Amino acid sequence: MKTIERRNILDLIGRDSRRYRSCMLTSFSFDYVFFEQRVLPVLNANGISNTVVLTDGHKLEASNQLLIGMENPEKSHYSIMPVYAKGAFHPKMMLLAGEKHGLLLLGSGNLTSSGLSTNDEIWTAFQLNDPENENAAVIGAAWSYLKSLSVHFKGASWQKFEWIGTYAPWLEKLSSNDEEVKLDSINVTSRFIANTPESGILQKLTDYIPAEEVKTITVVSPYFDSKGSLLRALEHHFSPEALHCVVDKKSGLLPVDIEPEPEEKITFFDWKELRDDFNEKLNRLHAKLIHFKTHTDKEYLLIGSANATTAGMGSMDKPGINHEACILFTRKSSHSWLQQLQIEPIAKSALLYTDITTAERTGYEAGTGTGKTIRLLYAEKEDQIIRIYLEKTGDEAVSLNIENDDLTKTYKIPCKADEEIIEVSLKDSTIKKPFRLSFENVSGQRISNYCLVHSVEALMRGNPDPAKSKLSELFSKPELTGKDLDSLLSYVEFSDFNTENRMGSSSGGSADKNTESQSVSVASGRKLDKDTFNEHDENFYLQSAYSGGGTTGAIARFLDAHGNSLRTEEDITESEEQKLAQGLINEGEGNSLDVNDSVDPEREHEKKQAFHRYLNRLDRNYTKAVKVWYFGESEQNIRISPGSLNELYIGLKLISLYMRKNEKTDNPQGNLKNPRNEKKSANPGTKEKSFKYFEEGSISDGCTTIKGFLTDTVGKFLLLALHGYEHKERTREKERMDELRLDIFNLCMELIHFISWNRLEEIELKKNLILNCLHYIHPVPADCVLDEELEFGSDYTKEQTLALLQQYKVWIKIYENDEEKKKLLIKPVRFQINKIIYHRSHGFVIVKDISDKFGVQVVLERPGYVKKKKYRREIQFPKNCVVFNEALVSNS
Repeated sequence: MKTIERRNILDLIGRDSRRYRSCMLTSFSFDYVFFEQRVLPVLNANGISNTVVLTDGHKLEASNQLLIGMENPEKSHYSIMPVYAKGAFHPKMMLLAGEKHGLLLLGSGNLTSSGLSTNDEIWTAFQLNDPENENAAVIGAAWSYLKSLSVHFKGASWQKFEWIGTYAPWLEKLSSNDEEVKLDSINVTSRFIANTPESGILQKLTDYIPAEEVKTITVVSPYFDSKGSLLRALEHHFSPEALHCVVDKKSGLLPVDIEPEPEEKITFFDWKELRDDFNEKLNRLHAKLIHFKTHTDKEYLLIGSANATTAGMGSMDKPGINHEACILFTRKSSHSWLQQLQIEPIAKSALLYTDITTAERTGYEAGTGTGKTIRLLYAEKEDQIIRIYLEKTGDEAVSLNIENDDLTKTYKIPCKADEEIIEVSLKDSTIKKPFRLSFENVSGQRISNYCLVHSVEALMRGNPDPAKSKLSELFSKPELTGKDLDSLLSYVEFSDFNTENRMGSSSGGSADKNTESQSVSVASGRKLDKDTFNEHDENFYLQSAYSGGGTTGAIARFLDAHGNSLRTEEDITESEEQKLAQGLINEGEGNSLDVNDSVDPEREHEKKQAFHRYLNRLDRNYTKAVKVWYFGESEQNIRISPGSLNELYIGLKLISLYMRKNEKTDNPQGNLKNPRNEKKSANPGTKEKSFKYFEEGSISDGCTTIKGFLTDTVGKFLLLALHGYEHKERTREKERMDELRLDIFNLCMELIHFISWNRLEEIELKKNLILNCLHYIHPVPADCVLDEELEFGSDYTKEQTLALLQQYKVWIKIYENDEEKKKLLIKPVRFQINKIIYHRSHGFVIVKDISDKFGVQVVLERPGYVKKKKYRREIQFPKNCVVFNEALVSNS
């Protein structure tokens, strides 16, 4: 007879990254640190990016109360949701699912260090690699049960649950009943059993097991009703010759009030006496099983989460009040499962009844909760909004207390908690990483449980789409190499301006008509009623948030969060532009930044190549679209989409993160492709090179230099933006696009003011860039206030930029008024060379030449025109044009 050896259940999952993509787990109690440090690495090793957890609400309240700030579900992309049952939420299940494979683990262990490491637990496993597999029906029944729990998922967690079935479509094809299934490979039948409102586990056992066949019953459980009600129910219904009951005398809950019967059939045994390998310091009985031996060779074995209690298994006339899940096995064999498990109690010394009835009374393994007046179910942060789901609400005025990730800094928002879903804005808060929140009354007393704050963007990075599995893997890496960055950036889905952005109607996108921003009424403590929230469905905000920018949006947000730690802050030298204006330097001299850190040249060069490849791809995409517009090859009605914004944001962010990094590298071979700025090394024979990711460059150097990127790529984007932006009906979508536009504007200002603009021609182009960025990117240009952290390099540069912004604000007020606009109209022949004018089809441009031989021909200059170096184009103007005349505007 082959015995069943002890194994850690996590070992059954294996290490095959090709099989699974999603995992759903249920547990009574939950240990954050153990789960993140022990369980998730096993799941990640199997390629699982999408993980959702359901656990007992009361136990989760207790865990959240003990958080220390080291927990980090955001980093691991898993979500955890509470379930508040009539009794306890007690099933212990793990369902792993991939495109073709599945694995169901069902047993007695919680997601804790004791439940998956030291306790004596029992599990059963079902693998599937084909829908016709003999295990399919059992997994189908378990999946049907898990789907019934999906009502407990909120917000982004709901989407993560949906992904399980979406990317493992075979699950929906499985049978969902709980009928007996023949497992021919092991000559066993199995049946999934769970408590339902109609019938409990005990009632089902009495239906499935003929009472007259039962000879002996063995119950192994750590917890019992005080009167042993479940034991008596089994005894009275099945009338076995003997009922063996295995208890954990040291740490279990015994039936201390059980009353002996005249013809007593129940015999108690202590777990530690049954195990030869029992270790009092480690082992604790937590396995739950009931074994039925018949008068024939047939036997039944119930394995799962249910303790020997009426709460767990119900009574003969009432179902159990706990959520429980079990498997009932049946077979004919000359051996016994108890023998194979090496837990035959009949061969050991029995306990006396006095050992049971005099045992210490201890509390049952149930969550007690916090007893607070407001109950929080789930909270998530999406952009600068925190969305909170409540079960218990209150009418009194409260404060939302938000804690950062080290639990030392809090931010309080006065609000009401009288709706099931509320939103609060973090725009004015000082909390950078909201970690945990709760509600307090006016006296400062906490009146709710604590709730962990999930990040929607982090959760969405767990998308198990097989086509994006590599992307999910990249998102999970703590550090990205050059090859990783190259691979990551290759996932950017560049907009097809010839098709994607065609719109049936024109809704002008220039600031003069359509860039006013509608304020979003997400005030502190804003109530969000269900009808409003569910205009499409509960998760529309989530879907629009992430699908609005697609994969590109996901990469942009990841780079934003991941890349900030790479940025170095060095002082910028006095602006070259100021020196030029004062006649203090020669033309062409620029800034130089040195950092003393030594780096691996090959590794950094890989990063540089990855960045440059991305910028070249982006520029080529814009060039293709601009050429169609430039040469008038076809009628286009381009609208800038969220994806277009995100792809530009990525390019700007890459430069922003790395433009200050000027590394010194020791490179004896001198094999870097950046031979500039060589310096003599203190070590003879070694060349020390100043390595730059992005040179400052000039307007003719192309898009992989900072100046070239601004005048080429950003300039082309600004030409495309002349046609406007995709119209968003929903306020939140529009607000998100406006926020992204504002981020892009600030990055453009950062890059523009980081570099020097040496020649007068360059300074004019710089002014032109600022005006067009302001007019076509900033969501509310008339209200523009520059970022306080913007570094100007000098007071002179700052004064010049602020003056230009003020001139624009005066000009736009005149331009937007039809009568006042007449002050700006001027005949082209009166244009002055190098003056800035505004043309609806070209934006702000610089006049470089005028001819009136064949009508009025004007040569214009601005960043983004296809012809390089001169950035000029000749067009025929109408009789009157709008001028951006500083003197005229200032006098108006």
